[in-house]
Amino acid sequence: MTRRLCLLILAAAAAAAPCAAPAQSTGAGTATDATAAPQAEGRLGEEVDALVGELIAPSADARADARERLLELAGPTAKRAERVLELLPKAGETMPPALANQLNDLRVEIEKRVAESAISESHVALDVADAPLAKVLAAIELQTDNRLLDNREQFGQQAEARVVTATFTGLPFWEAVDLVLDQAEMDVYAYSGDDSLALVNRDEGRGPRLGTASYAGPFRVEATSITATRSLRQPDQKSMNVELEVAWEPRLRPIALSQKLSEVIATNENGERLPLQQPGQSIDLELSFGNQATELRLPFQLPPRDTTTIATLRGTMEVLAPGREAEFRFEDLKAGRQAITKRNGGVTVTLAGVQKNGAVWEVHMRLRLDQPGEALRSHRGWVFDNKTFLLDENGEEIDHAGFETTLQTEEEIGLAYLFDHEPGVEGLTWVYRTPSSVHRFPVDYELKDLELP
Repeated sequence: MTRRLCLLILAAAAAAAPCAAPAQSTGAGTATDATAAPQAEGRLGEEVDALVGELIAPSADARADARERLLELAGPTAKRAERVLELLPKAGETMPPALANQLNDLRVEIEKRVAESAISESHVALDVADAPLAKVLAAIELQTDNRLLDNREQFGQQAEARVVTATFTGLPFWEAVDLVLDQAEMDVYAYSGDDSLALVNRDEGRGPRLGTASYAGPFRVEATSITATRSLRQPDQKSMNVELEVAWEPRLRPIALSQKLSEVIATNENGERLPLQQPGQSIDLELSFGNQATELRLPFQLPPRDTTTIATLRGTMEVLAPGREAEFRFEDLKAGRQAITKRNGGVTVTLAGVQKNGAVWEVHMRLRLDQPGEALRSHRGWVFDNKTFLLDENGEEIDHAGFETTLQTEEEIGLAYLFDHEPGVEGLTWVYRTPSSVHRFPVDYELKDLELP
């Protein structure tokens, strides 16, 4: 049993532990340790330790109070939550099962709050007059961590100088971007394959962006087209499709989007409901890394000819989004070594083995989430986008040459990463980065006054 775990159990006054605490703590986070964090963080560590001990107190009220106070310590910001997560003790064979379960539930809740914070909308403040477009884009990027790139030259377009005049405070990211792009007569190309928003010249005849979309937190939902279809050979086959473009702030990395048609309500100019086709269905879209938008088609029954407008279109989508990023390092790789398993938050990564296959080295791994939900059942694409590489003795990154899927279940996925590295991989370090959890969030949107064809 570790010394720290003994102290935590003693703090709960649940039982005497078979170890004695020294007179002066030398653990990480104390002010007296020469390598410790600053004094404030030392106090945070002491408070976390005391509250963790209370998680296995005899009183249910004391346990609930300790959990709530730990959540308060984690706070609403990712930086603070990360620090508290680092201070929570890691589960081990000597940890009482009750404490291990409490800590696991606590980690999941903190990581969900981190994800909720990350998926909240960014805000922008500008006060510029005839400012160069590049300067304005840089200011927005600095305030929101969203990369904005002027890609006109890459698209073979004329990149004339554009200026912007704007004064506002606390405007949501998408509303601010729409205002700036309308002035600059530019538009967004959301499928650049990069983690940035590509900006291009506006097509001739393109209307304004501002006021045409629903701003739903970090998401922007715009109706791009409405088509009505009637089969002349089979008159009963008739429908109306509303195409939506769902865009998100480029700093985000959503995994999947689901739209239950039962969560969509549309009315015409007289307030009458417009029925959907197959309202019990759900539209599920897997989102690709490097794109900042996707298209969603809503299928309606064809309305009567005297219906001219969709007066209101309201819906609630569900977005699958990652929590904080966890990094795993496996040092001194060797062929034939037994599997090594490491855990960080709600994710477990196993280095299953290293082997040579012809001229290529294979690094076999498995990934498991504590609460996979649909993250591994039906939306696995995000796993393939996880960053992984080898580090040589000089700290230089060696990228993989591809991968093969070796295992797929509802709880776990296995991959073999291929490295074409002539000196070999033995003795190197394998680094793997992945979201430590995946969470589902609702996104509400409302569009108005959509004219029918």
